[in-house]
Amino acid sequence: MKTDKREKTIILFFTLILLSLSLIGLDKLGWLDFIKRPVAKIVNPIREKIYQINSNRQKLELTPFELAEIVKKGEFLEIENANLQTELEAFRKENQDMRKLLGAPLAPDWQFIPAKVLSVKNGIMTINQGSDANIKKEQIVVYENVLVGQVFQVGPQTSKVKLVNSKDSQIKAKVIKTDIKGVVRQVNNILFLDEVLQEASLQKDQIVITSGEDEIFPTNLLIAKIDSIEKNETAIYQKATLKPFLNYFSLTNVFVLKNND
Repeated sequence: MKTDKREKTIILFFTLILLSLSLIGLDKLGWLDFIKRPVAKIVNPIREKIYQINSNRQKLELTPFELAEIVKKGEFLEIENANLQTELEAFRKENQDMRKLLGAPLAPDWQFIPAKVLSVKNGIMTINQGSDANIKKEQIVVYENVLVGQVFQVGPQTSKVKLVNSKDSQIKAKVIKTDIKGVVRQVNNILFLDEVLQEASLQKDQIVITSGEDEIFPTNLLIAKIDSIEKNETAIYQKATLKPFLNYFSLTNVFVLKNND
């Protein structure tokens, strides 16, 4: 009896594994998109609302404790007012960001697709645009003329973006108005300009931009400012710690770029 029960458990276990692998394979082939689309239409607005509330809580001057007290007291009018303030702030921010992008010194042949941020975690940003909006892998994401990252995973209505400060991100870069070149990468949650020749004269507050030499990122997108220089005369290279221009956790709107060529 116990043997039969054990055999059934083993069969069920391997059946579930096979089913899981089949679903993963079907998802990679895009055959599950017809299921993911309606789910995303429901879930994305909720994720967007939660992200906006968290991003704007300080502007609303409401702490999590205060929000809990409002619910406890049944003061729903205050909750509604807070929600309206959040929506108004989000709408104002979106318009402001659009105007800034239009005024940014980007290449005239670029087109852009506006997207809202759904989450930022471990160097990965999730946005609310996907293949249905013609988003493709390897497209570049910016805020104004500042590099945010690169799309690496695309679904029907969401995409994932590898941020500049992602642990496996490597970006060919240069110091503006100089011939100093290097690679921007993250090590132990610190952003560095690495592989800079020892004879190069690095200085605090110099601006680091994309060099375009990797043929992945366009040239002249802002990345960060030099915060400090780490130099070892016995090493081949020197490096500098960087302070990014953007606080990725505060972004609510970004723009996916594509070149008409």
